[in-house]
Amino acid sequence: MTTHPLDNLEARKATLLKRKAQIEARIQALEARGREKARKADTRRKIILGGYVLAAARTDKDARRLIADLIASLEKPADRTLFAECLSESL
Repeated sequence: MTTHPLDNLEARKATLLKRKAQIEARIQALEARGREKARKADTRRKIILGGYVLAAARTDKDARRLIADLIASLEKPADRTLFAECLSESL
């Protein structure tokens, strides 16, 4: 029994398409890990900077005033309340 040349091409095409899907899945996983790593770094920067700012507010009257002005400029009342409470706790 002989195989038709197109059968071999279709099998090769199917194999390549499967490999393509696997590679695309690996690329998506790598991109997701990169986004997660960037998000974690951003969160860490915010936490470190926030801690530094709150520490400065404990000892520096000008820093406390600046932070109070920044809190007052927040648009959402819930955010202002959250940070006002945080600032009053740290002083």
